[in-house]
Amino acid sequence: MRILFVGMCSHYTIGLNYQDNQFCKYFVERGDEVVYISDPNEYIDGKLVYVGEKNEKINNSFHLFRKDYLFKLLSFICSKLKLFKSIYRIIENFKPDIIYCHGTQYISVYDVVRYKKKNPHVLIYADTHTGYYNIDTHKWYFALLYKFYYKKLYKVLEPYLEKNFYIGPSDKQFGLDVFNADEKIMEYLPLGGFAIKDEIYNKYRKSKRNELGFGDDDVVIVHSGKLDEKKHTDWLIDAVNSVNNNRIKLVIIGSIPSSNAKLHDLIKNNKNSNILYLGWKNSSELIEYICAGDIYAQPGTQSITFNNSICCQTPIIAYKYDLYSYFYDVSSIIWIKSIDDLKNCLFTIVNDESILANLKTEAISNKNLIDYNKVLFKLMDLKR
Repeated sequence: MRILFVGMCSHYTIGLNYQDNQFCKYFVERGDEVVYISDPNEYIDGKLVYVGEKNEKINNSFHLFRKDYLFKLLSFICSKLKLFKSIYRIIENFKPDIIYCHGTQYISVYDVVRYKKKNPHVLIYADTHTGYYNIDTHKWYFALLYKFYYKKLYKVLEPYLEKNFYIGPSDKQFGLDVFNADEKIMEYLPLGGFAIKDEIYNKYRKSKRNELGFGDDDVVIVHSGKLDEKKHTDWLIDAVNSVNNNRIKLVIIGSIPSSNAKLHDLIKNNKNSNILYLGWKNSSELIEYICAGDIYAQPGTQSITFNNSICCQTPIIAYKYDLYSYFYDVSSIIWIKSIDDLKNCLFTIVNDESILANLKTEAISNKNLIDYNKVLFKLMDLKR
């Protein structure tokens, strides 16, 4: 099949583990031909950078296009209103069997609809990652931008959709409330990944633990992300220090923004040799470190790495957000709501080896829970 992804809000970046990267990987490995159309921005060392228009053939099965803003001199306005140059010619030349829209909040939906009208056999899917957890409804522009403009763009596309996927209850409710979305075509599609194979897991675990000098008896906690204040990295440092046990090791991975300079100081001045800051790592390396860990800890804001960790058969400690309500019953995840919860959790794990052993056993059973090889095949009614 020929699969076209339209992700004008997604900043597609080669080598990351975001959902659109994983989707492209899935279809390429299936033997399909894939084209992705992105905006003119990508992430470089964790920072979003404007790179302009591009036309790149990544391999024989995957082609990446970047389209520039409609009015380059008004790029700031165009980036807010998601105004891009036409993508119609790319669609027409590729002749897709399936078009998957990552989000619908861009003017390019008109090109998608135009093509669908001329080619009724084409199947169109869309998803939304917009919910009450990542949108400030009190901003002065909210009603104008979301309830009018973005709603209009979604409604242009909706009559032609097979399914409109959402990643959590907040996204679904936001779509129903703000976009007046048709609930009959809405379906849950979790952020996921690919369940790791045993031999790969063992290879990564041995390699990274050797690299860091950790023994088999050490309890290794991995924490990552863009380490702003909302990530609560300071909670982890405080909790590890309070447990005061040489077996517990904390590995911190990610970039620290200038707005969180106090975290830099906290790490620099911390005298606990069990706390290691490794800086920014690319997505592939991050997966290796997660496999080396006994726990992936996310005491702050949500991250796709939470979902990747499930696929890496690594137990998780995470803040109990509503976004994760579909995972509340997952047996390899411990939910917390405060720094005291985190301290008690780490203390218990370090002092009762059976708890961590049970978590690891459950994590192995759960690694296929959100494996895209199964989820996408089922939800998109694909053929072998």
